[in-house]
Amino acid sequence: MALDGPLSKAELSERLVPLDAKVKALEEEADALREEEHAERGREEDERMMLWRLETGLPEDLDALAPLQRRELYKSLDLTVVANRDKSLTLKWFSDVDLEVMRCQEEET
Repeated sequence: MALDGPLSKAELSERLVPLDAKVKALEEEADALREEEHAERGREEDERMMLWRLETGLPEDLDALAPLQRRELYKSLDLTVVANRDKSLTLKWFSDVDLEVMRCQEEET
């Protein structure tokens, strides 16, 4: 944008329009990135809090719990174990995200 001489207010305004649009687009992008970063921090904090609650709230020996107590604990954690036809187990926890797939071991008698 070279100047050949003094600009009138109209010419200056006309030259600033594209720059103002670029500035606005960059500000909107920066706002979106800040919001995304804030949301990510919130998710990380939620995860840390959830893990802390699990660590401090779980009984020492899950096997010592009665079946009903164990079911209530799993229910409170929103934990589901699905037995598949191929004898594998799928552990689902929060939003049906598969965390781990384990193979059942048939006990030999």
